[in-house]
Parts: sequence; C-alpha cells; structure tokens
Amino acid sequence: MFQTLPKDGGLSSLGTIPDDWEIVTFKDVCEVRQGLQIAISKRYKNYKNGRFVYITIEYLNNLNNQNLLEYIDSPGARVICKHNDVLVARTGATGKIITGVEGVFHNNFFLVDYNRKEVDINYLVHYLKFEPVQKEIKFRAGTTTIPDLNHGDFYSLTFIKPKIPEQQKIAEILDAIDKAIALTDTHITKLKKAKAGLLHDLLTRGIDDHGELRDYTRNPELFKRSALGIIPKDWDVSSVTFEFDIISGFTLGEHRRPLNKKRKYLRVANVKRENIILDDIAEIEANDDEFVARQLEENDLLIVEGHADPNEIGRCAIVSDEAVGLTFQNHLFRLRSKVINPKFALFWLNSAWVRSYWKCLCGTSSGLNTINQTMLNALLVLVPNKKEQIDIVERIETYKERIIKKETYLKKLKLLKKGLMSDLLTGRVRVKI
Repeated sequence: MFQTLPKDGGLSSLGTIPDDWEIVTFKDVCEVRQGLQIAISKRYKNYKNGRFVYITIEYLNNLNNQNLLEYIDSPGARVICKHNDVLVARTGATGKIITGVEGVFHNNFFLVDYNRKEVDINYLVHYLKFEPVQKEIKFRAGTTTIPDLNHGDFYSLTFIKPKIPEQQKIAEILDAIDKAIALTDTHITKLKKAKAGLLHDLLTRGIDDHGELRDYTRNPELFKRSALGIIPKDWDVSSVTFEFDIISGFTLGEHRRPLNKKRKYLRVANVKRENIILDDIAEIEANDDEFVARQLEENDLLIVEGHADPNEIGRCAIVSDEAVGLTFQNHLFRLRSKVINPKFALFWLNSAWVRSYWKCLCGTSSGLNTINQTMLNALLVLVPNKKEQIDIVERIETYKERIIKKETYLKKLKLLKKGLMSDLLTGRVRVKI
C-alpha cells in the first residue's frame, strides 16, 4: 500500500511512498544552527593549541593544501562542527552537503542537529543529496544573484522517514556504491598521474631500439643539449611554422547568423585537452569557398587561442572521425601536420613544457590570456624519428584506453546510483531488514 506525497512540497513529482513511512518536515526531526562570520583580523595561518580550523566555502578547496587553511580561537561550542555532524551550505554553494570535517563553521553553513532516535546520519546525508531534494533546496533559496536558504526554508522541506532499521539498510546500499565510485575515481586519478609521468619520460628520454627508456645517468652519450634542454641525440628541434599549416577560424558576428549556408562549427567549449566534445554544436553562415578552406579533416589539431584560466590556454585536441567536416570559430587555431605524426604532436602540444611556455608568455594582469599566430609559429616542437614517434604514441594510447574504460565504468556507476536513490528513497524498491 502507498500514500501520496503532499502537492505543496518539492517532492510531489515522486508520486507515492509506502504507507508505513512517515511524511514529516525537517522541523519535526532536526534543529539547524548557523555559523559565525569571523573578521580576517581574527584568523590565523598557523595552528596552535586551542585553535580550530575555520570552515568556509574556500576551505573546501584547500583540504589538500594545509598551508592555505585558516584557524581561529574557540568562539563557543554551538558553532563547532564534529566529525559526525552534517553541514549544509545555505549560500555560496547552496545545497552542498559536507560531512567528516571538524572545526568552527562560517555563517554560510547550517549545522543540522538531527534527532538520533528518529534519523540515521547516513540516511540523512543521502536524502539531502537526493536530486529532487537538492532542487527543492535551490528553489527555496531563491533565484536572486546570491541565493540564500534561511531557517524557515530549510525547516519546511519535506522529509520522508522510514523506520530506523530501513533507513540504515538503505544507507548501507548507497554507501557501498559511493565507495565503488570513490575507488574508481581514485584509480582514474592515479592512471592520469602515471600517464603524465610516463609522457614526461617519453618526451625527454624517448624509447631505444630495445623498447626501453633511455637512461641519461648511465648513457649520457645518447643525449645532447638543445633549446628544449637535454634530449636524445638523434632527435631534432623544429617549430610549429615548419611542421604545420596554420589557419584561424571564423570570426563571429551578425553576418554569420545561419540562414542559407548553414555550417556546423566548433567553439572553445568543444575543444578539451586531447579530445573534441560534440554534445553541443552551433551553426554559422559561410559560403562554399571560405568553408572549404576551414573544413576539418581527421587528425587536424585545434588549439585554444585564449582562456581566463592560464592553465587552459593553448590546450589542444585532435579531430576524430565524428568531427570531420565541421568548421571552427576564430578563437581556435587549426594545425594540419606536414610530416610529424599528429598524435605525437598532440601529446607534445599538451605537454608540461608547452603549458609552462604559454603560462609564462601569456600571463597578463588584465586576465586576458591570449596567444597570436606569430607566437604559435615560434613555438618549438620536438621531432624524434618517425618510428619512435609511433612507439611513443602507442605507449600513451595504452594508458588513454585504460583511463577511458575506467571513466566509462564510473559513468555507469553514477547512473546506477541515481536510479538506486530514486528507487530506495521513495520505497519503490523495499530493502530487506
């Protein structure tokens, strides 16, 4: 038997829940406490006995960098968060749920002090992260420039309350899939770091005739000094102007509004590092002659001309089969290889050396980080022999394939979790106690 959720709540779209579950509000099961805004003059960069970490929205971005954390003297127990407490961001990152942190929390947060006899903490956390609940939180926080969730808004949220044993079992299942997601995410991070390390070695040491990385310490005679530092002695150093044909894309404007000669084109947002994303393709007006000159072919390379983030300037992607025949906007450069292996060139143009080069060359106080064609033409390019280029590409492609498989698996896990949350938190699928 089922009961219908009230229509005045944000969860009414979910339809019904089991008859033996309660429909209450958060006011019935918890009390929320708001944190404190501490003046900068009372914050410290170093820890001493009696000081607490100051939990702010910025703090969440600094968890892995202890040097950026801030500390304050104890202001009183009501605004101290313990490891098993639940924080909800009421503004700044409205709806974000935080657990497992300890310290004094900013007034951007609510601490949810729940009734332990009626609510399981893990169930509560999953419930607050449930997509329909998140939508309701953001709706109640308002659509102004700075959304702000107040006490009354939070208390009026609907809370679906099974018995404690069922809450615990639901949370146990969702915890298990969260663990699988976290492990997969960690594995992907490790693979990406390993790939970056391998790429650095391959681009500085190369692969010898025996399929091994050359060793400068043991065999310095196999290396030479160059404009790019120490490299294998049979490698050359060239430049983009000699290795590629370069052209920039279409400048956008009213005259490019798609009417009779509509052409699909790529924007900066479509060009990620190494890959083209084709989820959202726009159209542009272009006659036949100008379109043919900028029509993309397989293995063309696209480079981002400018970006607000200096780490993203100059990022490069390779044109896949799916993107062949498209064109591109003026904030992208197209590089078409003359001789060098395009995939090897892709890895070089995304390498740490080239990224550092762009950051040093293009950093500005205005925040407009751009490169021009003259700068691009002058960019140095490593050129191993053709066989070694292929060998390097194959080594890196192996890691890429492993990463892609893990990322695909991660997407499946997240979709599975989304479906499970919907089934378990509405009682469409009941758990066995």
